[in-house]
Amino acid sequence: DGNVYWYNKKSAKNAAAAKYLDCMSLRKCHGTDRVPFRRCVDPPYLNGRGPPLPQLPLGVTLPVVGSEDGGDTMAMLTMDGDEEVAEVKRALNEWYINFWKRLKATVAVPSDVGYIVPTVDCYASWSNMMLHSTRFTALFVCPLTGEKFLSGKLANENDWTEDHMFYDETRSLLLSNIRFRKNDVEDENDETNTEVEADLPRVDLIWYATKKKAEEAAAARALDCLRHRNAAYIICDDANAGDKFKRCCQEEPYLQNQAPGTLRDISEAMAAAEDLEYLDSTRAKPVYSVFGVVPEEDRMTFQLRVNDLHSLMGSLNDDQDWRRGYRDTRTNNY
Repeated sequence: DGNVYWYNKKSAKNAAAAKYLDCMSLRKCHGTDRVPFRRCVDPPYLNGRGPPLPQLPLGVTLPVVGSEDGGDTMAMLTMDGDEEVAEVKRALNEWYINFWKRLKATVAVPSDVGYIVPTVDCYASWSNMMLHSTRFTALFVCPLTGEKFLSGKLANENDWTEDHMFYDETRSLLLSNIRFRKNDVEDENDETNTEVEADLPRVDLIWYATKKKAEEAAAARALDCLRHRNAAYIICDDANAGDKFKRCCQEEPYLQNQAPGTLRDISEAMAAAEDLEYLDSTRAKPVYSVFGVVPEEDRMTFQLRVNDLHSLMGSLNDDQDWRRGYRDTRTNNY
């Protein structure tokens, strides 16, 4: 019947994961001169070009990602099993769920638009391309507006470092500062290997020891900024509001279009960052960590003809008003 069978579930799941990794490798290398890494005998495929899937056996259903209550999406964000690392991501996901409920109770959201909450595709992480002291930074893309948030300095962490990359406007690409060295040597700790001043915009970034921690820091930065913006329009009389809106990052949050430093000018355009991800990638021929994109026509700000989604919350200043509006909305929809 064309299907591949294994002797046990564990082997079958490992084979499915290997196929996924092969396809992701192919898609990352597609359009470049890099050769994707393969784990399976059968060839990988690009998005939308896969073979037809077989009929599922009776009584077997696939999990639904992105359900209305956000539970499946939250589970996907915590699939690494590290509850401590995933805590900020869960909080960010809950913020989107609550904001979405308020939004649907406040304005006429198109009926064909379902709940939009973060997925793993909203995150991108990449390395500093150092060979002996590898660090990682990350970025979170808002699924409602397409705004990008870089990793911040986690309030409860001291294991972060500061370093920079350069932005190539012609390619919308973040370039490692490794390539701007006087001496092209393998030892990045060599004091003689000083940096050449590049005639490109400099982007200051926060780096962590692991990708998971870097992504957590990007989620934390986004959560701080989104809560800060929402607070300008929603009055909260909750006695525990101070704990609810405790900052996740050491930096001050910022308003939309007021990102600090170079990010303010390049956030919309930057599309990828150089990285060393595969065994056959080198500094001379790196791979690219591609950032998620929300097309302008799919952004809620575009569909609702507003510059700032948070301003729509101004008509609901307390929980009682919101509950009344949400109840009325549900009654009218059913």
